[in-house]
Amino acid sequence: MAYVPVGPWVNGAIPPISAANLDHVETQYTEAVTALTTHAALLTGVHGTGALSLAVAVACAAPYTGNDGVNTARAHGLGRIPKLVVIARGLGSLYVIIGTIAYIFHDGAVVGLAVTAMDATNFYVGNATSYVNSANANAEAYYWAAIG
Repeated sequence: MAYVPVGPWVNGAIPPISAANLDHVETQYTEAVTALTTHAALLTGVHGTGALSLAVAVACAAPYTGNDGVNTARAHGLGRIPKLVVIARGLGSLYVIIGTIAYIFHDGAVVGLAVTAMDATNFYVGNATSYVNSANANAEAYYWAAIG
């Protein structure tokens, strides 16, 4: 069963994410990454259309453990600034960091929290206002993927 976005997502906004539809969001994410990497491999100019410029890199590593630290660096391994980092904690929390925007967004929070902007080596988590809402709560396991 495919997840069908409703509400503001139809107009290009971030889709509603909750514990109830997290498995659908994860499936969509996986399918999108697979499709992009497959098409990137095919679009080499061999099929008569000329090469297109589409490069997708995805880095995932072992989960990190939160430490209630401010602007804690987490190495992503892409070698360039990611376009997007997606972080999940358990079954109910999803976080995103987008490009060079120096904020982390949590699905349960009203606004993003400031963190150090991502660079070619690290993404950053943890804001003293709320470590839970900035993906760095002490002793919690966080799973992540960096896409660039």
